[in-house]
Amino acid sequence: PVASLCFGAACIWCTRSLRIRVIKRVRNFRRFVFIWTVLWFFLVGLPMQIVYVSVPVVQQWPISEAPGIPTKLTIDPEWPNGKPHVCGDISEMKHRLTHSLQNKSKNRFVRRLLHILGQKLSKKVLPCMQVVRIFWLWMLAELALKFYCASVLGYFELLVLNNSDGRMMIGDPSDLEKPVG
Repeated sequence: PVASLCFGAACIWCTRSLRIRVIKRVRNFRRFVFIWTVLWFFLVGLPMQIVYVSVPVVQQWPISEAPGIPTKLTIDPEWPNGKPHVCGDISEMKHRLTHSLQNKSKNRFVRRLLHILGQKLSKKVLPCMQVVRIFWLWMLAELALKFYCASVLGYFELLVLNNSDGRMMIGDPSDLEKPVG
């Protein structure tokens, strides 16, 4: 976020010169940032993590519950195609948060309560499918904002091409769509 603000401020500062070459460079840079954003979201959001669960070898009820029965690892039926890696990142953040809160607490009862509360809240408040949905909605919102910024920059370029200084234009705004002569 800080880098985006710095780049945005640099782009605004560069376009103050009202030279077409500089505005085109800024537009090309914005295209690069857009492509980089899409690439980043796909590289972070698409990887899957195969989740295994341990199930007893014998599936009959009284025997499967007995202690010491051998188990085998199988793919989790809840995530047959793999669990999105974003979910693992969020759950690790939740575990680090609860762990840091537990370390700050000196009372053993409060630490245990925070641990149980953290586990239950992480499953109910932000389940994996909701995390994935929020992730992709954030991507769409950010891309929509980048499209809007690109359209404003394109309109600004049209204004400069039609001898405007960005504040005032002589003539009819409907003439902007006509070829530059």
